Amino acid sequence: MDMIYFFLPAIIFLGVVTSYEDIKGRGIRNKWVLFAIIYSFVVLSGLVLYLFFSGQGIIFSYISDYFINIIISLVFGFIIWKAGFWSAGDGKLFFAFSALLPLSVYSFGYIRFFPSFTLFINTIVLVFIFLVGNLLLKTSLNEKMRILKESFNKKVLLMVILSLFGLSWLIRIMLYFSGIGYDMFTFLILVPVIYVLITSVARKSMDLLFGMLVILRFIFDYTYIFSLSFAYTFAFIIVFYVCIKYFIFGLSYEFFSRNVRISDIKEGMILADVFYKEGKKYVAKSNAFNDFQMRQKGKVRPVFNTKGLTKDDVKRIKELHKEGKIDSILKVQKTMPFAIFMFLGVILTLIFQGNVILIVKFLLGV
Repeated sequence: MDMIYFFLPAIIFLGVVTSYEDIKGRGIRNKWVLFAIIYSFVVLSGLVLYLFFSGQGIIFSYISDYFINIIISLVFGFIIWKAGFWSAGDGKLFFAFSALLPLSVYSFGYIRFFPSFTLFINTIVLVFIFLVGNLLLKTSLNEKMRILKESFNKKVLLMVILSLFGLSWLIRIMLYFSGIGYDMFTFLILVPVIYVLITSVARKSMDLLFGMLVILRFIFDYTYIFSLSFAYTFAFIIVFYVCIKYFIFGLSYEFFSRNVRISDIKEGMILADVFYKEGKKYVAKSNAFNDFQMRQKGKVRPVFNTKGLTKDDVKRIKELHKEGKIDSILKVQKTMPFAIFMFLGVILTLIFQGNVILIVKFLLGV
């Protein structure tokens, strides 16, 4: 019997309960994640004992690959959280599903050491379709044209070109040595993730880091960067990144934000605007252009936590409002229930037994 049948009850339970609670605004509670981890370890231990006492033999390579996968999933979930792409709860839920899904479900496009990356890809595909579909259908043409013009601003383009020239080379090297292999879709997913991670962690030295990558690429990759193949590929990467990071995120600024009075501001809320101090004033800029504004202002740190307001942030906002330095109404981001997309990503993985993008490419013959 396939191992999946032993884990399926917990997978369905975890997916349903976390999706329901996330939609209701309760977030992803640790007790459900803990339940999934304990359940997966108990079932796996039971299967190992059964194989041992039945004389069928234990596949130690499977056990080692399983634990390597969930350890990498935990680290990856933490990195994605630090990069600001999902909440800490979403990262823990990804770890829980990684523990519950047997490695056999990743048969199509199996990635050695980190097969759960397939689950991440399938989830992101669903989020992308939902997000882009809503934004394109529910925003006005004037809004689209305004954001498009801001996205392809000369200064923004120059910053993106210089940054991605070296970063794209680094990601190709990472994919090669990780054993994942180069695939354009996987590459395009990692570009914004790694970029945001670097700009979040190495805020003060990111220009130096990107500059060093540019120099190193000119030294070690000079034969490729002067080819037509590179020109076409790099142009596509630039357009794709600008469209996603600035155009799509720019459109989502209005669509996924709401006005909240200062008196109703609470801990954990995520501001749609990033506040910077200029003299005695506090200037708010759209979160979509956060990294661009940060560089324009000489890498000045945002005044408030961009991943969620702390108790001290709330207190300070109210004090600054009393002093007349901040308006009485702030824009905060609407939270999108990510748990249901991850559960659907799990279902997609189970149905297609692997990476849905590779399957579509295979069916289309591309």
